[in-house]
Amino acid sequence: MKLFYDFHIHSALSPCAENDMTPSNIINMSIINELDVIALTDHNCSKNCKTLMNLGRENDILVIAGMELTTQEEVHMVMLFKELYSAEKFSEFVQSRIMKVPNRPEIFGDQLIMDEKDNIIGVQENWLVPATDISIDKAYDLAKEYDAAIFPAHINRASHSIISNLGVFPDQPDFSCVEVSKTADVNSLIKSYPLLSKKLILHDSDAHRLEDMLLDFHSIEVEEKNEKSVIDAINRGLGL
Repeated sequence: MKLFYDFHIHSALSPCAENDMTPSNIINMSIINELDVIALTDHNCSKNCKTLMNLGRENDILVIAGMELTTQEEVHMVMLFKELYSAEKFSEFVQSRIMKVPNRPEIFGDQLIMDEKDNIIGVQENWLVPATDISIDKAYDLAKEYDAAIFPAHINRASHSIISNLGVFPDQPDFSCVEVSKTADVNSLIKSYPLLSKKLILHDSDAHRLEDMLLDFHSIEVEEKNEKSVIDAINRGLGL
Protein backbone atom coordinates (compact mmCIF):
# COMPACT_ATOMS: atom_id res chain seq x y z
CA MET A 1 0.00 0.00 0.00
CA LYS A 2 1.31 3.43 -0.96
CA LEU A 3 0.78 6.29 1.50
CA PHE A 4 1.64 9.92 0.88
CA TYR A 5 3.28 11.29 3.98
CA ASP A 6 4.72 14.21 5.90
CA PHE A 7 6.51 12.96 9.01
CA HIS A 8 7.78 16.30 10.33
CA ILE A 9 5.20 18.95 11.25
CA HIS A 10 5.21 21.45 14.14
CA SER A 11 2.16 22.79 15.90
CA ALA A 12 1.72 25.99 17.89
CA LEU A 13 3.28 24.11 20.81
CA SER A 14 6.70 24.67 19.25
CA PRO A 15 7.78 28.24 20.07
CA CYS A 16 9.35 28.69 16.64
CA ALA A 17 6.07 27.73 14.90
CA GLU A 18 3.35 30.23 14.11
CA ASN A 19 0.21 30.24 16.25
CA ASP A 20 -1.97 29.37 13.26
CA MET A 21 -0.37 25.91 13.23
CA THR A 22 -3.43 24.70 15.09
CA PRO A 23 -4.66 21.10 15.05
CA SER A 24 -7.58 21.91 12.74
CA ASN A 25 -5.44 23.91 10.34
CA ILE A 26 -2.84 21.16 10.15
CA ILE A 27 -5.51 18.57 9.34
CA ASN A 28 -7.15 20.84 6.75
CA MET A 29 -3.82 21.47 5.04
CA SER A 30 -3.19 17.73 5.02
CA ILE A 31 -6.55 17.22 3.32
CA ILE A 32 -5.70 19.87 0.71
CA ASN A 33 -2.39 18.11 0.04
CA GLU A 34 -4.13 14.73 -0.15
CA LEU A 35 -1.84 13.26 2.50
CA ASP A 36 -2.58 9.84 3.94
CA VAL A 37 -0.32 9.97 6.99
CA ILE A 38 1.32 12.77 8.96
CA ALA A 39 3.32 13.02 12.17
CA LEU A 40 3.27 15.78 14.73
CA THR A 41 6.84 16.43 15.85
CA ASP A 42 7.04 19.40 18.18
CA HIS A 43 10.33 20.22 19.85
CA ASN A 44 11.04 17.91 22.80
CA CYS A 45 7.33 17.51 23.63
CA SER A 46 4.26 15.54 22.50
CA LYS A 47 1.43 17.35 24.29
CA ASN A 48 -0.58 18.21 21.15
CA CYS A 49 -0.39 14.73 19.65
CA LYS A 50 -3.56 13.35 21.23
CA THR A 51 -5.68 16.19 19.87
CA LEU A 52 -4.27 15.87 16.36
CA MET A 53 -4.72 12.11 16.39
CA ASN A 54 -8.38 12.53 17.34
CA LEU A 55 -8.94 14.96 14.45
CA GLY A 56 -7.05 12.68 12.09
CA ARG A 57 -9.38 9.78 12.83
CA GLU A 58 -12.36 12.00 12.03
CA ASN A 59 -10.86 12.86 8.63
CA ASP A 60 -9.33 9.53 7.56
CA ILE A 61 -5.79 10.84 8.03
CA LEU A 62 -3.43 8.65 10.01
CA VAL A 63 -1.64 10.83 12.57
CA ILE A 64 1.47 9.45 14.24
CA ALA A 65 2.59 10.78 17.61
CA GLY A 66 6.11 12.08 17.36
CA MET A 67 8.72 14.52 18.54
CA GLU A 68 11.74 16.41 17.25
CA LEU A 69 14.32 15.60 19.89
CA THR A 70 17.33 17.87 20.39
CA THR A 71 20.25 15.71 21.45
CA GLN A 72 23.21 16.54 23.65
CA GLU A 73 25.13 17.32 20.45
CA GLU A 74 22.36 19.81 19.47
CA VAL A 75 21.38 17.52 16.60
CA HIS A 76 17.69 17.31 15.72
CA MET A 77 16.28 13.79 15.55
CA VAL A 78 12.73 12.85 14.54
CA MET A 79 11.13 10.16 16.66
CA LEU A 80 7.83 8.49 15.71
CA PHE A 81 5.92 6.21 18.07
CA LYS A 82 3.58 3.29 17.48
CA GLU A 83 1.42 4.32 20.43
CA LEU A 84 0.40 7.65 21.93
CA TYR A 85 1.12 6.27 25.40
CA SER A 86 4.77 5.68 24.48
CA ALA A 87 5.08 9.17 23.01
CA GLU A 88 3.64 10.73 26.14
CA LYS A 89 5.89 8.71 28.46
CA PHE A 90 8.94 9.59 26.39
CA SER A 91 7.89 13.25 26.43
CA GLU A 92 7.85 13.13 30.23
CA PHE A 93 11.29 11.53 30.21
CA VAL A 94 12.69 14.19 27.89
CA GLN A 95 11.36 16.98 30.09
CA SER A 96 13.37 15.48 32.95
CA ARG A 97 16.53 15.62 30.80
CA ILE A 98 16.36 19.19 29.53
CA MET A 99 17.59 22.41 31.10
CA LYS A 100 14.71 24.20 32.81
CA VAL A 101 14.47 27.63 31.21
CA PRO A 102 11.16 29.50 31.62
CA ASN A 103 9.73 30.35 28.23
CA ARG A 104 9.54 34.04 27.34
CA PRO A 105 6.77 34.20 24.71
CA GLU A 106 7.62 37.78 23.73
CA ILE A 107 11.09 36.58 22.69
CA PHE A 108 10.84 32.87 21.87
CA GLY A 109 7.17 32.53 20.90
CA ASP A 110 4.10 30.93 22.45
CA GLN A 111 3.94 27.25 23.40
CA LEU A 112 0.25 26.44 23.10
CA ILE A 113 -1.60 23.25 23.99
CA MET A 114 -4.92 23.02 22.12
CA ASP A 115 -8.09 20.97 21.90
CA GLU A 116 -9.94 19.72 18.81
CA LYS A 117 -11.68 23.08 18.34
CA ASP A 118 -8.37 24.96 18.48
CA ASN A 119 -9.13 26.33 21.92
CA ILE A 120 -6.05 26.97 24.05
CA ILE A 121 -6.28 24.61 27.01
CA GLY A 122 -2.79 25.16 28.39
CA VAL A 123 0.73 26.38 27.79
CA GLN A 124 4.08 24.70 28.22
CA GLU A 125 5.86 26.81 30.81
CA ASN A 126 9.48 25.81 30.18
CA TRP A 127 11.18 26.61 26.88
CA LEU A 128 11.16 23.56 24.61
CA VAL A 129 14.10 24.36 22.32
CA PRO A 130 17.21 23.72 24.51
CA ALA A 131 19.29 20.61 24.00
CA THR A 132 18.66 17.64 26.24
CA ASP A 133 21.45 15.64 27.87
CA ILE A 134 20.51 12.64 25.69
CA SER A 135 23.29 11.71 23.25
CA ILE A 136 22.66 10.53 19.70
CA ASP A 137 23.70 7.00 20.67
CA LYS A 138 21.41 7.03 23.70
CA ALA A 139 18.50 8.37 21.64
CA TYR A 140 18.96 5.51 19.18
CA ASP A 141 18.81 2.99 22.04
CA LEU A 142 15.80 4.72 23.61
CA ALA A 143 13.89 4.49 20.33
CA LYS A 144 14.13 0.72 20.57
CA GLU A 145 13.07 0.80 24.21
CA TYR A 146 10.00 2.90 23.39
CA ASP A 147 9.19 0.90 20.22
CA ALA A 148 9.71 3.94 18.00
CA ALA A 149 11.42 4.94 14.79
CA ILE A 150 14.24 7.48 14.88
CA PHE A 151 16.08 9.28 12.11
CA PRO A 152 18.31 12.35 11.72
CA ALA A 153 16.29 15.41 10.71
CA HIS A 154 16.96 17.71 7.74
CA ILE A 155 20.51 16.43 7.16
CA ASN A 156 21.09 18.91 4.32
CA ARG A 157 20.81 21.96 6.57
CA ALA A 158 23.65 24.05 7.94
CA SER A 159 22.45 23.96 11.53
CA HIS A 160 21.13 21.33 13.95
CA SER A 161 21.76 18.51 11.46
CA ILE A 162 23.87 15.46 12.12
CA ILE A 163 26.25 16.37 9.29
CA SER A 164 26.63 20.05 10.16
CA ASN A 165 27.17 19.38 13.86
CA LEU A 166 29.39 16.28 13.61
CA GLY A 167 31.14 17.12 10.34
CA VAL A 168 30.43 13.63 8.97
CA PHE A 169 27.59 11.20 8.57
CA PRO A 170 28.53 8.49 11.08
CA ASP A 171 28.30 4.79 10.34
CA GLN A 172 27.04 4.27 13.89
CA PRO A 173 24.31 4.33 15.05
CA ASP A 174 23.08 2.46 12.00
CA PHE A 175 20.02 4.56 11.16
CA SER A 176 17.66 2.88 8.71
CA CYS A 177 16.72 6.20 7.14
CA VAL A 178 17.41 9.93 7.10
CA GLU A 179 15.32 12.99 6.42
CA VAL A 180 15.98 15.78 3.92
CA SER A 181 14.13 19.05 3.50
CA LYS A 182 12.71 20.49 0.31
CA THR A 183 15.94 22.29 -0.65
CA ALA A 184 18.04 19.13 -0.59
CA ASP A 185 20.14 18.00 -3.54
CA VAL A 186 19.95 14.30 -2.76
CA ASN A 187 22.40 13.22 -5.45
CA SER A 188 25.05 15.62 -4.16
CA LEU A 189 24.48 14.45 -0.61
CA ILE A 190 24.96 10.81 -1.60
CA LYS A 191 28.07 11.71 -3.57
CA SER A 192 29.54 13.47 -0.54
CA TYR A 193 28.37 10.83 1.93
CA PRO A 194 28.14 7.45 0.12
CA LEU A 195 26.73 5.76 3.23
CA LEU A 196 23.44 7.53 2.49
CA SER A 197 22.93 5.35 -0.59
CA LYS A 198 22.08 2.54 1.82
CA LYS A 199 19.46 4.58 3.68
CA LEU A 200 15.80 5.22 3.03
CA ILE A 201 15.57 8.97 2.38
CA LEU A 202 12.42 10.67 3.64
CA HIS A 203 11.26 14.04 2.31
CA ASP A 204 9.38 16.09 4.89
CA SER A 205 8.20 19.68 5.20
CA ASP A 206 9.40 20.48 8.75
CA ALA A 207 6.46 22.88 8.61
CA HIS A 208 6.44 25.77 11.07
CA ARG A 209 3.94 27.78 9.00
CA LEU A 210 0.88 26.64 7.08
CA GLU A 211 2.44 27.65 3.76
CA ASP A 212 5.39 25.33 4.52
CA MET A 213 3.00 22.41 4.04
CA LEU A 214 2.38 23.25 0.37
CA LEU A 215 4.84 20.83 -1.20
CA ASP A 216 5.04 17.98 -3.67
CA PHE A 217 4.89 15.09 -1.24
CA HIS A 218 6.45 11.64 -1.46
CA SER A 219 5.04 8.22 -0.69
CA ILE A 220 6.10 5.22 1.35
CA GLU A 221 5.12 1.59 0.87
CA VAL A 222 3.51 -0.02 3.91
CA GLU A 223 1.53 -3.17 4.59
CA GLU A 224 -1.45 -1.42 6.19
CA LYS A 225 -2.58 2.09 7.01
CA ASN A 226 -1.75 2.08 10.71
CA GLU A 227 0.98 3.28 13.06
CA LYS A 228 2.70 -0.09 13.37
CA SER A 229 3.01 -0.63 9.63
CA VAL A 230 4.42 2.85 9.07
CA ILE A 231 6.96 2.59 11.90
CA ASP A 232 7.98 -0.90 10.79
CA ALA A 233 8.48 0.32 7.20
CA ILE A 234 10.69 3.19 8.37
CA ASN A 235 12.71 0.89 10.61
CA ARG A 236 13.26 -1.53 7.74
CA GLY A 237 14.51 1.27 5.52
CA LEU A 238 15.63 -0.02 2.14
CA GLY A 239 15.16 -3.52 3.44
CA LEU A 240 11.39 -3.19 2.84
